[in-house]
Amino acid sequence: MDRIKISLLLVFCSTIFMVTAQEKSSFVESNFIKPNDSALRYNGVLFSKVTESEAELYRYTEDFFNAGFDGTLEITRARTQPGISISFKTNSPLITLKFDKLENSQGRKRRFTVFKDDVKVYDFISDLEFTIANPSKETNKWEVYLPHFSGVKFLGLELSAGYTLSDLPEVKKPLYVAIGNSITHGVGQSGTVDTYPYGVADALGFDYVNLATGGSEISIETLRNFDGLSPRLITVLWGYNDVTYEADPISGVLPVYETLISSLCSRFPQADIICVSQTFTTTVVGKVNPENRMDVWRNGSTAVIEKLQKQYDNLHLVRGLDVVTSEADLKDSVHLNKQGAKKLAAAIVAKYQAENK
Repeated sequence: MDRIKISLLLVFCSTIFMVTAQEKSSFVESNFIKPNDSALRYNGVLFSKVTESEAELYRYTEDFFNAGFDGTLEITRARTQPGISISFKTNSPLITLKFDKLENSQGRKRRFTVFKDDVKVYDFISDLEFTIANPSKETNKWEVYLPHFSGVKFLGLELSAGYTLSDLPEVKKPLYVAIGNSITHGVGQSGTVDTYPYGVADALGFDYVNLATGGSEISIETLRNFDGLSPRLITVLWGYNDVTYEADPISGVLPVYETLISSLCSRFPQADIICVSQTFTTTVVGKVNPENRMDVWRNGSTAVIEKLQKQYDNLHLVRGLDVVTSEADLKDSVHLNKQGAKKLAAAIVAKYQAENK
């Protein structure tokens, strides 16, 4: 690097430091916004516990947590928060957000992502307390995505002295619900905004709820989460763990899968139900029962969809092996890397748009 570039870099870094130090002086006194403030909005949430001191935000319903666990899903992973975000509107020059670890939840590497008027402005934040800056003092909408595999609870936020939150306008968007296991949960990506469900929702302009948990197996109990919902799009990518870790023959899971899909189709005729057959994986046979093969599951589940398509015109198929085609799209033996997640999101969006011309 030549001397001119080095000099410019030093000036740039110094400017950032001086501005940051100057802005911090605007915190003259506490101007704390509690988690139950009506100007805050929690997105991607089906169940919450919100008080003056903290907000616990969940993507599964209370009924599901109380009665829906049947051994197919692990609770500490289910209490994580892919797709959940906090929105607010303010012209405060500084905003400090405060979180704490969520008890009885997984705690993998944290990544908060912050959008300002739908533009990503901060990313890869790992601290439980952090400050974001708005030096223009214009009134902006902020959206903070929580870590997708490290549960947190929201303790509130602090604005610069004399500033307040503004009310967010009500915007009614179609709802997308993603069902699945760790592939849909987002293992392989470091945060929500790199997952394929986020990519689908972002491209279509939909709100969304992520009903996927790493390690889960197919269960119709997930239908408990749909009470009161009116989704426009539902995707299902499920079955890898049933093949890999179950001793019972995979053929026994196909009727459960068929019941789940037919229930979704009949219950939500206004929704497009897009099933994704198993994407590429280097796992060929089950680790517990070698008679359980991935190609058997892929072919069997595809046959179920093709059978049900004769009855339901809102059911569609994305052949996962045509989208995620090789190890180049994977982080490990099965989980998508960032490229693979983008490709799958694009394929789902294309299928939805083709069915809604």
